[in-house]
Amino acid sequence: MKRNKKRKQFENSENSEKIVKAILDQNIVFVSNPEDIKFLCSFGFYFGKGTMSRGQPKLNKLSKQNLTRNQTIYNEKLNQNQFKNENENLNLNQNQNENQKKIDMQLEIQKQIQNHIQNQLQHHIQHLNQNQNQNQNLNLNQNQNQNKNRNLNQNQNQNQNQNQNQNQNQN
Repeated sequence: MKRNKKRKQFENSENSEKIVKAILDQNIVFVSNPEDIKFLCSFGFYFGKGTMSRGQPKLNKLSKQNLTRNQTIYNEKLNQNQFKNENENLNLNQNQNENQKKIDMQLEIQKQIQNHIQNQLQHHIQHLNQNQNQNQNLNLNQNQNQNKNRNLNQNQNQNQNQNQNQNQNQN
């Protein structure tokens, strides 16, 4: 019942929109103005063991010195986290660079292997072409020799025929 009354009271109030500055450090809320913590509690926020616990908050009124000290602690923690993130990013970049170098080396090796295979293939193709040319030349020589032999045979046959004709004429 109490909460509903407070909520209705909060909703009906003219100050329904307000920005509150507080520092939450180890489950303790530090504010510079006690009205801020009352405002948060009236809205239903309770700070204790957890950020939304049911326990009633302890009011810790801060001086400006304590507030700035806590702000500097917060800023230092933020800077430490940023430094950690930067280091992690650097390590990540180094790992990416190393991986890229490995990939580049593998690609270079693949290119060298491809070039070697291409050179070997070209050499074999040249060798095959030479063998083919030699075979064609041999076939051409064989054909020429066969033609010469035919011509010789024809000449011999003609000579034999002439000899026979002369022999017949003499008889």
